[in-house]
Amino acid sequence: MKKYKEIHFGLLVLMGILLAGCNTQQDVANEPNDIKQSVYKDDHVPAEELPNNDLEQNLKGIYSEKLSKAKQQAEALQAEDDTTVGLREMESDRLNIWDELLNEIYGDLKEILSEDDMDVLRTEQRDWINERDSQALAASLEYEGGTMEPLVYIAVLANVTEQRCYELVENYIK
Repeated sequence: MKKYKEIHFGLLVLMGILLAGCNTQQDVANEPNDIKQSVYKDDHVPAEELPNNDLEQNLKGIYSEKLSKAKQQAEALQAEDDTTVGLREMESDRLNIWDELLNEIYGDLKEILSEDDMDVLRTEQRDWINERDSQALAASLEYEGGTMEPLVYIAVLANVTEQRCYELVENYIK
């Protein structure tokens, strides 16, 4: 009888978490979000609109500033509460900041790199994605089955994506 009560309680907790997660997602989607007004979309200048002679130099300066703004924005994030759900949402927002900037950097690199260099970058990026996911999985498995598992997974994704943004700017925009 005690075992059934424990199972029943566990299922109720799990359903509560799932319902809270669904409700939170709905609330986030319906309210305006400052994170969505990203530092990189507001002042994005497509690579083809920059003067050719200063294209990479201008991009380097622009992206140095964008990296700095994104870092400030990510560091300013705060969880709505101290629950793992609140912390997961905050880490997810942080991941979104870095992932959007990464995609923007990658898009501009498509415009400025030669076809051969872009092929190299494309292969490198695929390898990086596999490595990023492996790192996140390995770190999260230390908490397998616990509430920290998804939080750690998302946090590692955000950290590695942030590092990749800096690497792309440093290594590919001269």
